Formats: sequence, C-alpha cells, structure tokens
Amino acid sequence: MDRREKKEKRAKQFTNQHQLEWEFRHQSSDDWLTVTSALEKLKEIHRIPVILKHYYGYSYEDIAAICKIPIGTVKSRLNIALKCLREELSNEGQ
Repeated sequence: MDRREKKEKRAKQFTNQHQLEWEFRHQSSDDWLTVTSALEKLKEIHRIPVILKHYYGYSYEDIAAICKIPIGTVKSRLNIALKCLREELSNEGQ
C-alpha cells in the first residue's frame, strides 16, 4: 500500500467515524435500542459484516479481508443478516 492509498484509507476511516457519531447523536434512544436489540439476535458471523458495512462503511473487499472470507460469502452473509433484521424490526413495530 503506497502513501496515497494509506492517506485515502485514513480519510475514509475519519469520515466514517464522524458520520457514525452524527448518526448516533441524531437517533432517538428508542430507535437505537430497537436496532441494537435486533443486531444482538443475529449470529456473530452475520452481525460483524453488517456493522462493518453499514456503520463503518467498509467495502465488500475490506470486509472479506477483515473476516478472512471470500467476497461472495460477505455478500451472502449480509443478505441473510439484512433479511433477518427486516423481519425482526417489522415484528417490533406490530
């Protein structure tokens, strides 16, 4: 990884962190508790990719490298996790 790539990676991480902090501050505590509860019900192999992708903004390639799994597996796990979260959160609203 050259200097430019490292600089871009640090900038992306900084931006993602501040975006996450902003989102946390602007969500109602009830919404946050509902989402956290739904995330906790996921298996770890599904929860980690969701958090890396949707809260930290990592790419599929980055998640694959972090989790040491193929990109196709990352996509599959995210698909399964999001389906489970949709079901869980729709049940919460009823």
